[in-house]
Amino acid sequence: MVKSILFNKIIINCITVTNKNRLFCVYFNMVTRIITLFGGIAILIFGFNLISANTERLAEGRAKNIIRKNLKTPIGGLLTGTVVAGVTQSSVAVSVIAVSLVEAGTISFRSSAAVIMGANVGTTVTAQLLSLSGASGGIIGSIASIIGLLLSFSKNKTVKRLSNSVMGLGVLFAGLSIMTTSVKGLISAVWFRKIFLVESPFLLFLNGMVLTGITQSSSAVTGVTVILGASKIMPFTSATFFTLGANVGSCFFVVLSSLNKNVNARRSALFNLIFNLSGAILFFPFLLMLGEEITYLFVKERGVGGAIADFHTVFNLVCALVFFPFLGLFEKLIIKITSNNGKNCNRNCKRKSFTANIPRFN
Repeated sequence: MVKSILFNKIIINCITVTNKNRLFCVYFNMVTRIITLFGGIAILIFGFNLISANTERLAEGRAKNIIRKNLKTPIGGLLTGTVVAGVTQSSVAVSVIAVSLVEAGTISFRSSAAVIMGANVGTTVTAQLLSLSGASGGIIGSIASIIGLLLSFSKNKTVKRLSNSVMGLGVLFAGLSIMTTSVKGLISAVWFRKIFLVESPFLLFLNGMVLTGITQSSSAVTGVTVILGASKIMPFTSATFFTLGANVGSCFFVVLSSLNKNVNARRSALFNLIFNLSGAILFFPFLLMLGEEITYLFVKERGVGGAIADFHTVFNLVCALVFFPFLGLFEKLIIKITSNNGKNCNRNCKRKSFTANIPRFN
């Protein structure tokens, strides 16, 4: 009660602003908007966790069997990784399964690399969901929440898990709505403009990479980017460079966490980094030279917010199709890089958990 009265007094003072308290009000509003933004990001990530965790529980190990059965060829691994990651909304979970199968000697490293490629494509569904901001997103989120609530009354464990997964979709859009509200109030902040609204493509790429590395969630960073684009705050061209950086930044924590693991885990983590970095290098010059043409091609149909999500999908899909024929070269390169550290490692090596300290989403 006392805290509520104090907060109301602060608001009243800000409304009846004077020169004395003007600076205080500016900082107070800025702090509340920052807290709201990070709160929205936390809710967004929690929604993804609900969807991913409960979808995996619904599968009850079937995902692992599906991957194992469909990895007779690399193209089977690519398609399987795409489908499973699209359903579970977690490329990390799919990558972990692939690594565990490699460690067990069930599949080859090349097949696991194909699965990781597919997983990157499958998780672009996330960006497409995030692009449904505004009225359409609010309606979908509300319907999902109602359906999830009704299903939660069931005593059946499977139905309860399904309800949690559906509720996760509602939570996701709630977080997106909170982020949308808070982001619009941060445009004037110098630090915000230096991160998201700089003109240099290289700084945008670097900022996207670092921010994703810090938050350990490219989904959250993509969400902020889509919101900024949909609100006509961030130009599409700037968002593309930021997205490239976010894709690379999502690999860092996985690489760091694999340093004390066995050679197979390190190879998979290294492949993920090299694959995303190679894709960024491939796209960067085209974006620099053909920025206006690419902007027109993407933005004319769906607006900037939807265009960012579409670019994210096209980027990962093109990278998978372009680099897929060179899986053999990637395999030789990564084995050569890790051969000194892993030359004495074989199937009988002591296997350490690849999943330790890895966040749910990348």
